[in-house]
Amino acid sequence: MSDLRPKKRRRYSPEIRRSMIMQCTADIVARDGVANLSMEQIGREAGVSKSLGCGLN
Repeated sequence: MSDLRPKKRRRYSPEIRRSMIMQCTADIVARDGVANLSMEQIGREAGVSKSLGCGLN
């Protein structure tokens, strides 16, 4: 029987979350090139919403 409960979400500090997003972005660029980079892909691979990634300064 599979577990139907939703996955427990973790709340990271802004510094850790920013580091995770930046690392995922660097990994995507290294793998696929900057021309193929998208906010949707960053969000999906970093496990955050695409709007959260847009707010990085």
